[in-house]
Amino acid sequence: MTKGDPSLDGQSASRSLWRRLLWWIRYVLLGVCFLSLLGWSSLAVAFSNLPVGETSRQFLAGAVATTFLALIVFSKRCWRVLGLFALYFASVLTWFFLIPPSHDRVWGPEVGKLSHIEIEDDLITVHNLRNFEYSSVTDFTERWEERSYDLDKLQRMDYIICDWGLGDIVHSMLSFEFEDDGYLCFSVETRKESHESYSTIRGFFRQFELIIVVGAERDLIGQRIFARGEDVYVYPAKLSKDELDALFMEQVQRVNQLAENPKWYNTLTTNCLTTLVFDRSVDERLMKIDHRVLLNGRSPEMYYEGGRIDTKLSYPDAKRTFQANQYLQEVGAIEDLSQLIRPWRAFVSPSVSQSHPNHNAESDY
Repeated sequence: MTKGDPSLDGQSASRSLWRRLLWWIRYVLLGVCFLSLLGWSSLAVAFSNLPVGETSRQFLAGAVATTFLALIVFSKRCWRVLGLFALYFASVLTWFFLIPPSHDRVWGPEVGKLSHIEIEDDLITVHNLRNFEYSSVTDFTERWEERSYDLDKLQRMDYIICDWGLGDIVHSMLSFEFEDDGYLCFSVETRKESHESYSTIRGFFRQFELIIVVGAERDLIGQRIFARGEDVYVYPAKLSKDELDALFMEQVQRVNQLAENPKWYNTLTTNCLTTLVFDRSVDERLMKIDHRVLLNGRSPEMYYEGGRIDTKLSYPDAKRTFQANQYLQEVGAIEDLSQLIRPWRAFVSPSVSQSHPNHNAESDY
């Protein structure tokens, strides 16, 4: 090849094009990363525990974000600005993780008390069991009770889904049935202060403590159906006796740990699904990035495919059958709610202690 060879000029132009393309890709990725971290840190400051008003925190967060954006756009020393921002972000991140949760706040009445559970031989006693009566979401009669249950009479568990209209994003609960003693329900929720309302965005930024409400079904399920107008599904779980006992004791341990040590709620990582997992194979699915772990409205389908829903029905038929609202005609029947929402119970396994498959041979359920 000689000087001026067209093939040489073409190769040089191709390399120059690739260098420009890589340069732009690098700066686009850097820009996306910068904007993401700036957005997160701004929200963290806006929702922080700075001892000033919320408006002042929002103004401060906006002012800092605007300053960094202006410096990036107009400064000729971009890398120095990025270095300064890295120090700022590290400071905000450190501060964020040092914000402590607390039990000592002015709580809303529905989360005003923490349950704790005592165990003596095979007898458990639940203190501060919630059993409110609701006329609406904001109009209710408070009732905190103490109840005892015999562990030997633990029979089965149901997986409860409460759909408020989003379909893929729902609330989930676990309800354990004790022979003669009825049902004991566990619900992981945000522990809101008296002036607070739930916010998905705020749930990422240490705005709510975590609470496990231990209560009666007439409260936890009745409130969802009658006061909130949600669609509730009651899926019977297929568990061995050993699995059932271990799962129940795990909930007891979590309730007692939370009573001793406050913990933050997180919209993504510490919520009703991730805290109340009844099938540990879900953890394996997390490693596989199964989208149904994040879209918890699809978790019953995931459990169904894993053989953990006690039914012979197809999944669409099971979902229709286990929808609880259709079996309740009037609010006045709420005292018998647990029985009314389970007309199919006679056709599902009589107890977890029997061998699988747990179905009556003549049943369509």
